[in-house]
Amino acid sequence: MFNIPAAVEDYQQKYGLSYWSTETLLTSGISNVIVVPAIAEFENIKNFLDSFVKLDPFYFDSSILVFVINNMNSSGDDVKLDNQRALIYLRNILTGNPDDDIGRELLEKDINLGIIDGASPRKTMPEKDGGVGLARKIGMDAAL
Repeated sequence: MFNIPAAVEDYQQKYGLSYWSTETLLTSGISNVIVVPAIAEFENIKNFLDSFVKLDPFYFDSSILVFVINNMNSSGDDVKLDNQRALIYLRNILTGNPDDDIGRELLEKDINLGIIDGASPRKTMPEKDGGVGLARKIGMDAAL
C-alpha cells in the first residue's frame, strides 16, 4: 500500500493520535492535504466547498480536503447539532448521495474528501486539551 518513511513512523509512534480515524474512499495517490478544523461551521463548510469547486482543478486528483468536525462534551447543544448536520452533509457527499448542487459538483469534479469525526458521542475532544489546536493536530497526523 504505502511506503511510510521511518521518520513518519517514529513520529506516529511517539506523538501520533490514533483514536480518531479518517473516513475516506482513498487509499493512495495523495500528495496534498488540506486540513479544515471545524466547530459549528455547517454553513461555512458549504460556502467553503462552493468556493473550492470553482478553483482550477489541476491539483484535485492528488489532493484531499480533510474536515475535522469537533467539539467537547461540554459544548452547547447548538454546537453539537450544527456539527452533526455538518457530518451528515459531508458523509452524504462522501458516499455519493449529496444533498445539494455543491455536493454534486464536488463529485463531478472528483474532489477527494476526508472526514474525521471528533464530535459524535465517545469521539469528542478531551475537555482539557480540546480545541482548534488539537483538531488541527489530529488532521495533520491523519495526513501523515
